[in-house]
Amino acid sequence: DIQQAYHQQSRRWHPDQHQDLSADDCKQHMQELNEAYRELRRYFLLCPLSLRREDIKGTPNADEWWWERFGTVFGQRSDDGG
Repeated sequence: DIQQAYHQQSRRWHPDQHQDLSADDCKQHMQELNEAYRELRRYFLLCPLSLRREDIKGTPNADEWWWERFGTVFGQRSDDGG
């Protein structure tokens, strides 16, 4: 789960957790983490795909992919594929 991993990394790189690193280093890590999380959230909001193994079907061949997405626009293909 992306949100769970984000929270885990946020706790890991929080400045209070790193007395051995400078505040600037922690700030840089947190900025990168926040930016990556924002981009992932934006991507999954715009392209809602499940990455759960049980939801992923095998990769269709090009013909199957095309007809699955555009077949209704051009009508159903015949049994012989044409």
